[in-house]
Amino acid sequence: MVPGSQITCLAITLLTVMLAMYSGHPEIDPVLRTLYFVVLFSAFHAIRRREPVLDSAALRLVTLGFLVLALGFTASAAVRLSGRASHAGWLELGESCERGGVFLLGVSLITYGILLTMPALAESYRVLRREFAATQGELREVVRRHHHMESRILEVERYRALGELAAGVAHDLRNPLTIVKTAAEALSRKPRGATEVAEHCAVISRNIERAERTIAALLDLGKPRSLSLREHDLGRVAGEAVALIRPEARRRRITLEQMPSPSPIAVQTDQRLLGQALINLLLNALQATPAGGHVTVRTRAADRGRLAVIAIEDRGSGMAPEDRSKLFSPFFTTKEGGTGLGLLSCRRVLDELGGSIELFPRQRGGARAVVVLPARPVAAEVPCGC
Repeated sequence: MVPGSQITCLAITLLTVMLAMYSGHPEIDPVLRTLYFVVLFSAFHAIRRREPVLDSAALRLVTLGFLVLALGFTASAAVRLSGRASHAGWLELGESCERGGVFLLGVSLITYGILLTMPALAESYRVLRREFAATQGELREVVRRHHHMESRILEVERYRALGELAAGVAHDLRNPLTIVKTAAEALSRKPRGATEVAEHCAVISRNIERAERTIAALLDLGKPRSLSLREHDLGRVAGEAVALIRPEARRRRITLEQMPSPSPIAVQTDQRLLGQALINLLLNALQATPAGGHVTVRTRAADRGRLAVIAIEDRGSGMAPEDRSKLFSPFFTTKEGGTGLGLLSCRRVLDELGGSIELFPRQRGGARAVVVLPARPVAAEVPCGC
């Protein structure tokens, strides 16, 4: 917007209203008409000064036309207010200025200026249309290239993920197979006593089992699962997982404790799959906790009862900051003999159940696994649904 145009529009509006109110008034009407055209002349003259790029023959003609009208109505107002309008000559001069030759001259100049702008406006419109069409074409090309780059990036990411998966599988299978091969070759090189044969066979058996665990975990990640969703009390589901793991905790001399929830928390879930994920997390916590340590399980509602939370806390060595981003990567593990697929399997299960899982370091040492599921309000005790 041209600077000052708002004030000009307001002034013209006020003058138009006042002209309607005082039309025909012998003293006020001539002054208002004069001011009306003076304001218009001043506005266009100011535009020429402030915006040199707009200064053209057309704008100069429009400005000159409003100047002629302003001068004409000024002369007419002077005649009327001086009292000379009663003389025929002066009356004819005032009429000429208001509605005669002077008035027509001003209107004609304004009309010429407007007509001169038409070809320029038409050319500007054509240029804008061409530029708009060209810009549309460029945008379409940019969008096409963007989609192409996105598909290429996704393809590269897929190949990268496939490469990481293949490298992890090769690493996790090559090591036990290499040990098996070495043990078998050792047995075949020379006769061995029964004790040595038993030791070598035990090594072979352990490493075959390790390879089988890796293959089973991979198959578990890839196979489709059908969900059996029912309403369960989250505390009971967690309690059953704790009960199954408690013998292992006693064997490791670790205290496993489930803290009571203030009230029942209902979740729509598959009890078997959720229990499987919780058992996996509990085993991780036990394996990270030294003998004499403590593992705690807590359940609570969050977000005004809309979410159900399970927190499993251990007092182990915690996690290195650089390892946090890799915890759910295939085959990444900090455990001796681990496959690096357990946490990935837990995340997949919870994704299928509409929940999520995150791991955090504890300030006093150890780690906290936090499982979040959508909750339902519970009015009374909810059956286990076993």
